[in-house]
Amino acid sequence: MKKQLVVLVLIFSVLFFLAASCEESNAIGSEDDIAIAGTIFHLDTTYTYIDKLIAEGTVENNGSQTITPTWYVEGQFYADSSFVVKLGGANLSFNFPLEIGQTTYWKLEFTSDVADVTEFPNFAVGELRALYHPTT
Repeated sequence: MKKQLVVLVLIFSVLFFLAASCEESNAIGSEDDIAIAGTIFHLDTTYTYIDKLIAEGTVENNGSQTITPTWYVEGQFYADSSFVVKLGGANLSFNFPLEIGQTTYWKLEFTSDVADVTEFPNFAVGELRALYHPTT
């Protein structure tokens, strides 16, 4: 009985550590992400607020299937419209479905520990995409 208990504790310990090591990657621009086809993005406005660069717009599901939760919108932030100096990226998760023909709003916020983002009032946003993060 005692030996069986030890074996069970060991098995559960190994399973716990394996599950804890399988973290979801949220790297912006990751090639492992699964892009959602048929999405149309509109960038409505960009502005700075305190220490943030903010971009807002809409995304429409113009595809052939409902986009199911959890899905993400992500984009890359650049110093200006030349798209040469990349500042970083941001993403936003959605926990609701988006049916064919439906549109929803998105808002991406970017801050940086290495650059004063207030120095980039004419920043640009590119590479907007809707995606699923693969689970491990």
